[in-house]
Amino acid sequence: MFFLIYPLAFFLSMAMSYALNLQGTPINPDGVCYLLSAETIHLHHLQQAMQLCGPARWPLYAMLINALTLISHLSYFNAAFLLDAFFAALTAVFFIAIVRAIGGSARVMWFALLVILCAYEFNHLRNNVIRDHGFWAMYLASMLCLMAYFRAPSWAKALLFSVLLYIGTLFRIEGVLFLAFLPFIAFILPKHSWFGRIGRFIQLHSLNIVVGILLLSWLAWHPHGLNQLGRVSDIVTQLQNGLSIIHHNMLSAKQAFTAFLPVDGKHDAGMLVWLTFICWYLVNIIASVSIVYALILMLGLATRLLPANRVLLVYMIINVCFTLFFLAEYLFLSKRYVMALSLTLMLFIPFILDGWRQRHRLLFFIAILATLMAGILPFLQGEDSKAYLMQAGEWLSKTVPASSQLYSNDYLVMYYSRHFGTNIFQAYQQNPSLQLLVNGGWQHYNYLALRVNNNDALAKQIPIAPVATFVSGQNRVVIYRVK
Repeated sequence: MFFLIYPLAFFLSMAMSYALNLQGTPINPDGVCYLLSAETIHLHHLQQAMQLCGPARWPLYAMLINALTLISHLSYFNAAFLLDAFFAALTAVFFIAIVRAIGGSARVMWFALLVILCAYEFNHLRNNVIRDHGFWAMYLASMLCLMAYFRAPSWAKALLFSVLLYIGTLFRIEGVLFLAFLPFIAFILPKHSWFGRIGRFIQLHSLNIVVGILLLSWLAWHPHGLNQLGRVSDIVTQLQNGLSIIHHNMLSAKQAFTAFLPVDGKHDAGMLVWLTFICWYLVNIIASVSIVYALILMLGLATRLLPANRVLLVYMIINVCFTLFFLAEYLFLSKRYVMALSLTLMLFIPFILDGWRQRHRLLFFIAILATLMAGILPFLQGEDSKAYLMQAGEWLSKTVPASSQLYSNDYLVMYYSRHFGTNIFQAYQQNPSLQLLVNGGWQHYNYLALRVNNNDALAKQIPIAPVATFVSGQNRVVIYRVK
């Protein structure tokens, strides 16, 4: 009866997403872009929506939100939430199916259900309006399809593998890397002749070849058409400038280390740069996987309980190369950027738990208890620290007339005020600095909604009493009615 685990995983995941959404967490900043671009698609057209804000240049997610809104008559936010919950549920189902494909028994599949539903960072991202959920679902679906292909190769599976990754690429551009490099797995297959390996490689790349020919033909007729293809132009930019930017960052970091090291230690500056990047990277991976799962993985590696699988290995190598490259170029790495790698690493945990159940019972019970606690924790957290921004914005939406001039230096306050519409991005670029209020500049507005902290002296220079204040710790939003 193990097949019942799939619908159970789907509905439990949907229920968890719904429960987390009931906490009323403010929308994430990127979510503002996606929702307003979906609204722009409905009111105007796709091209205008793609120019609205940075993330909107890759429009599939906004198009799906708009389509679901039209079909269901839900609000844009609820449509986005339902879409993300659906993709998160698919991720849970594919996660369990991959564990079975690797060789997991029915018991290991139940452990997989526990692992994916209790994944702390994954649960933390459930109520974020992000396109990543669609990418993660297609990422795992492609992994499952590729495993099925190498068990029994066929044209249908090869094409389905490519289609799944193309859909994933329409959510996140790094899907291109998996499309380009995953077919090389064919060359490390055991018990195949070189002629057979080349045939498998071409078969997995067949759709890429067709798409590449069509794209080059279109660009030949439209020499300046690359900029009309959303973030495709970013790939060209990366190929041209990525390595030089990384080289510059490394040199700058080495000079910074050299500046504060003593004379005898200056020759170690280069080594310190590399150690810093490696430690920085590992900390991000551990934070994304969660400390509990990271400890289980390290102990599982020590006890030799990790199953071997070539497909998983190549997926992990591509993920590590991409995320390391990104960190070296942009000098930051969000936890959700490494979630695909984290999900791949988590696939080993059910096998580790099953091995401990048989050999290390105490370790098994401790791991299960820690996993359950990590899964419950997102539901026990108190009010979000940014809730005061949402409350301030909603107060403004009920109070400030549409004809009034409103100034705010906070993105979320501006969004929840419902005062700026799709002009919020241009308005925010002009508003982030409170220096605009110096020398009486605040008198040009009817209302001010200032996000400040207890030590901010500039807000104290405004000689009128606030009409409302919303507080969170040392931060607050102070609202003034000027005239």
